[in-house]
Amino acid sequence: MTEKQDTRDSITEIYDNFMSAFKSGDVETFTGLYTDDAQIFPPDNDAVSGKDAIRELAKAVRGMGIHEIEVKPERFEEHGTIAIVTCKNVMKGSDGSVLDTGKFVDVLKNEDGQWKLNKDIWNGNKPGE
Repeated sequence: MTEKQDTRDSITEIYDNFMSAFKSGDVETFTGLYTDDAQIFPPDNDAVSGKDAIRELAKAVRGMGIHEIEVKPERFEEHGTIAIVTCKNVMKGSDGSVLDTGKFVDVLKNEDGQWKLNKDIWNGNKPGE
């Protein structure tokens, strides 16, 4: 297996853990996928920085009725200890209904041999209501 494939597999595992933790409501595991200085840039809102703010954002998103986020990575770029990933996503309610689809870009950092999310920006495809 090549180093690039190892990186891709490691990052794919992060997204698997992201989906599982969010769906189960395990906010601590979800937050642990991010670096300490991570930032998230949600649509139509201010950016949030740090794990405490990310924890609260995850709770707020679940509180809006989004209980599952399916992530489909499409493109991977690795630049040393930084990786850039573009993805598509599907957000679902507790009954499995599709609430929105979208796309996002993540920047991941390799810290001590472990990839973590560092910058996360997403947009929905559903027009604002």
